[in-house]
This record gives sequence, C-alpha cells and structure tokens, in this order.
Amino acid sequence: MEKQSFTKSALALILCAVIAFSAAACSEPAGPGVSASDTAHGGSEPVPAAETEDPAYIADAGLVSLDYTGNTVNIATTNEKMFEFAAEEQTGAAMNDAVFRRNAQVSDDLGVEFAYQEYKQSGGNSAELKNAVAASIKSGDVTIDFFAAPSYYTTSYITDGYVTDLESIEGSRIDTGKSYWSSLYYNNELLRGRAYFLIGDMTPTVIERLEVVFLNDVLAETYLKNTEKSLHDTVLDGEWTFDKLIELTALCGDGSVSGVYGCNLPRNSYSLDGMEAAMKVDLVNITPDGDFEVLVNSQHNIDLVEKLRKYYYENSSVLSENKEAYSAFKTGNSLFAVGLLLESSGFRNAEIDYSIYPLPKWNTDQEDYISTSQDNYSIIGIPSNTGDRTGMITAVLEDMCWRSHETVYMAEYEITYSMKYSDSSAEAQMFDFIYRHVDFSFGSIYSYILGEVKNCPRYLLYPTTSTANWNVASPIASSLAGLEKQISMRIKQLNKALD
Repeated sequence: MEKQSFTKSALALILCAVIAFSAAACSEPAGPGVSASDTAHGGSEPVPAAETEDPAYIADAGLVSLDYTGNTVNIATTNEKMFEFAAEEQTGAAMNDAVFRRNAQVSDDLGVEFAYQEYKQSGGNSAELKNAVAASIKSGDVTIDFFAAPSYYTTSYITDGYVTDLESIEGSRIDTGKSYWSSLYYNNELLRGRAYFLIGDMTPTVIERLEVVFLNDVLAETYLKNTEKSLHDTVLDGEWTFDKLIELTALCGDGSVSGVYGCNLPRNSYSLDGMEAAMKVDLVNITPDGDFEVLVNSQHNIDLVEKLRKYYYENSSVLSENKEAYSAFKTGNSLFAVGLLLESSGFRNAEIDYSIYPLPKWNTDQEDYISTSQDNYSIIGIPSNTGDRTGMITAVLEDMCWRSHETVYMAEYEITYSMKYSDSSAEAQMFDFIYRHVDFSFGSIYSYILGEVKNCPRYLLYPTTSTANWNVASPIASSLAGLEKQISMRIKQLNKALD
C-alpha cells in the first residue's frame, strides 16, 4: 500500500537542494560518506541526503512509499546488543542519539512502531535468545519478526531450521548490492545457493569489533620520517604487507632496551584472529561441485602460522604479553598496536594521538586487504515462521540499514576519533577504507558448525600451545593435519542437515 506523502516529498526535494548547495560550498568533508544532512535535518522528517552522493547508498525509490501503519515490529536481541536497536530518548550520547534518529526515520518512512525483547548473553553465546526464537516458531504465532544474535554460535540456527533462507523470499526488499549492507559477508555465506544472515551499517558491533592497526602519530614522526612514503599512501598503494609491518616494527629496535616497542599486541584472539584473516588463512572451501574441501593443512597456513609465531614470540621489537596487552601503546611507548577498534576509547582516555589502518596483507600478490570483525558481532536473521509478515520485515530491515549509514555508522566514527574527524579527511578516508573491506571467509562464518575450524591455526599460537623451541614448521604441519579428521566429520553432519 502506498502512502500519500506529497508534503514530505516536497520538503525532501527542497532540503536536498539546500544540502547540495551547502556541499558545493564546503571545502572540508564532515566525515566518511557524510553530507550536511544530519545537521541540517532537525525534525523527524527523513532527508534522503545520500541522493546527492554515491548511488550505492540510495535505497529503492519505492521503499518509503510503503505503508505498514498499525504494525509493531518485534526485535529480539541480547542485553549486550540492545544498544544497536533501542533508544528511548536522546541523551547526548553519540550512539544512543544516532539509534534514536534512525528509528524515528524508519517509523516515519513505513509507519511501523518497534518493540524489543531482551535476552541474556554469556560471552559470545545466548541460549536464551535461541530458545525464544524456537518457542516463537513452535507456538505458531509470530512473536519475533527479526533477531540480532552474537555471530559465532548463531550459525547453529541453520541446522536447527530456525532461520529463513533470505534467497527464497519472494518480493524481498533487501538489496545486498547496496553499500550499506556487507555484500562480501553475504556472498561468502552462500551455502548451496542459500543465505541466512545479514550484517551492515545497522549492526555497529561489526564496526567496533573490527581488528585494526593503531599507529602512534607522534612516534611515527620520529621512527617513520625516513620511510619512502607515508603509511597512509603505503596502504592505498597496496604495499602494506606483513613484511612491511615487520620492517617498520624493527625501526624501533629492542623495546626492552630502548623503552619504545615497534608493536604492542596481545597473544590472544583479539589480535590473532584478525592477523590470520587479513593474510587469507585457508580453512574450508566449497568446490564447484558443491562439496566441502578442508584446507586447514595447506602450505600457506603452515607458513603463516610459523611467521606469526616468530613475530609474536621472537621479535625483540614486539611486546605481546597478555598481561601487558596495550600498556606500551597507552603510555606512548609503542609505534603500533593491533587490536579491536573498540580499544580506541582506552587510547583516547590515555590522550594518545593515533590513526587507524587495516591489518596488512600476506604479500603484494594478495589481491586486496581483508578486514574482519572478531566473533561476537551481531548478525540479523528472520525466524522461519514469519509468513505473510516477511515482506514487511524485509522492508523494515532495508530501510533501517539505509538510514543507519548517516546515523549509526557515523556515530561509530565519531566515537572512534572523538570528533577529531571534523578536520581530518585522511582519517575519514581510512575509516571508510577499512570498513568497506570487511570480509569473512566461508570457513570463518560457519566455523562453529564445522567444528570451530577458524580456531585451529589460532590455537597453535596461544602461549599454552606455542613454545620458543618451535623453530621449524613440522610441529605446526603435524598439528594442523591432525585436525582434518575432526573437521571432515563435522562437514558430513552439516551435509546431512542440508540434504
């Protein structure tokens, strides 16, 4: 059903003209993908400012003409993820206010209201939420329209039949080709032509759990002053590799002697997962015939784990003790740090002047950078019993993700740099660059139901399993090979569930 909204359309056109004029007059960008719309728009009327920018951020013209007035959309999530969807009022907090504005825009666009169901989360798991989705399905009533769950364990919803195949929805409004969705995630999760989950600008935990490289800008002026080009240009030129990181790290010398380390990083999943993913660790692949192929014991993985082990354990320029995870960087005594983007709050509080960069590629032959989010980010699914409400749900999700680009996404940027972005187009560009390279391998997405295949190489680098005596690759090769039998067994179980 279409809404009669002549006044809203007219207002939007007028404001777009004003925004376009303002944008032409401004010489300094406001941040990644931002126009003046967010500040120019003071009321609840939505302003499709993206229409003056990249077409990849323009939603379908017919989306906001849909009318679902009188419907309440029920969103289920966990206590740790509720901030992504619920905001009762504006409080001055960047993320809260962004979510509030986003929700108001979607309600105005489509006429819907929102209701929230909150369930306990323990670490990266939420059995309560999964049980609620199961209960909704078994009851025959639609009590949950869509859910946002922690990513790692949620893939078991597929084998239990609790989640809708998004590819099978007729007339779906979701357009994963738009840049506010992560098409790289969607394309890599395809399982025999089926897809079940979504991430995008509406799920800020994907952004805050990005694994990145932090650079101390003050130390860079001393230790990187004689390098051929800036790190910013090195990244954009495709030359930011693991060898380059090792080279720049070494410029600081022995950290225990000089007091300045080349890199500060913990020996745990918060850095290891990202490093392995960025350098294209091989896990599991689907062959052209549709069969699963175990790749864990590849030569690339053996080389990668061995090289990472030497960097973490044998490099005198690297401080990687877990108990001192980011101590050197917080005190201004480390050039680099590797960790989650959410660590930026601690670095800001320590008044460190920093920039962020993607994790390095394996070598220059690697086609592109790979940014990844460390487990426990939100993924969106639609329960398998939504029936004739499914079309409305897809429209709400599409509109919510579109509206999130200039609200929620921007709030994450503001939080990362604490308003520093207002006069730094280079930082704005790099933030966008990292996020637009968010990618997940098939094996990492389905890691849990494949026997936690993603963790196999990582466990070989933990302090409890790695020792300084490992100076050859053979122990690594032997350990990886021993895991193939277990993974193959889990693959057979998955095949049975899909048949």
